[in-house]
Amino acid sequence: MLYNSKLKMNCILNYVKLIFLFLLFTFTSCDLYFCSYETGAKEYKEFVETPSNNLDEMYQQFSRYSVEQQIDIYLYARNCPDNPQIQKFLVKDGENKIPAIVERIKKERIRDKYFLMTILLDINRNCGCIKKDSEIIKTLESIKQEIGADKDISSNDIYTQGYSDSLKTLKEQIDKQNSVSETK
Repeated sequence: MLYNSKLKMNCILNYVKLIFLFLLFTFTSCDLYFCSYETGAKEYKEFVETPSNNLDEMYQQFSRYSVEQQIDIYLYARNCPDNPQIQKFLVKDGENKIPAIVERIKKERIRDKYFLMTILLDINRNCGCIKKDSEIIKTLESIKQEIGADKDISSNDIYTQGYSDSLKTLKEQIDKQNSVSETK
């Protein structure tokens, strides 16, 4: 009798485990399936599946895409497979990409605004091409104000805070670049 109850309990536990694994697999598969249809998925897959061990070739291949497509690829890479390695390709020759990136920051959801701000930080670190009183800073400040006014976005949200911190860091970067150029 005791043996039968243990056997039944074992069967129930195995059944529960099976259901759990099935649900886990289903939700994971759905997430990957839906993610693969986001903007930039096709181009991302083309880019990462093209065999190349040479970084210069990879930069050339990435630069063949329009700036909008490059941004799409980067955002897809950050959101779906979470591949931050694509960032270096978008940053390369970034000075010319700044206007398009700022435009996308205006349109994107908060998570992507933050990701694109990290791109601007890296670009400016390389070129020092964003000026403190520029229209770019004014636009980014305006976006920050809009985010703060949006009742659907918590001020404690990690990406909201990340955007604000990135903007602050960008301004500090600019101040440092200005003080270095004034001493020369």
